[in-house]
Amino acid sequence: MKLLITGGAGFIGSNLARLAVAQGHGVTVVDKLTYAGNRASLADLEGKPGFAFVQADICDAEAMRRVFAESHPDKVLHLAARRARAALGWAPRADFQSGLRQTVGWYLDHPAWTQAILDGSYRLERLGKS
Repeated sequence: MKLLITGGAGFIGSNLARLAVAQGHGVTVVDKLTYAGNRASLADLEGKPGFAFVQADICDAEAMRRVFAESHPDKVLHLAARRARAALGWAPRADFQSGLRQTVGWYLDHPAWTQAILDGSYRLERLGKS
């Protein structure tokens, strides 16, 4: 299975990427490398077959179109997020832009997947479960 992990250079994303690669999945990590993202957390995956890293902002629609066109993921694991309010200050417009708006945009850009969710034909797979 080919996975696209947004926010994959953070603590949770990098560990998920490591697990997925160990299980034989192809993994593309997309991370802007701000706040919690750290390219060094993926150092042990660099050069492994099926692993790719793309430094990009998930709010950049053209960059994300390129990522999807090049990686052809079967699943997207959306872990990109802003840090807690206390760490960054209150920024509702920016939080909305980087979170909800991009998530909804992804659904709208992928109507076949969205339809499968709506009509009940999508079957959830869980990483690590057989």
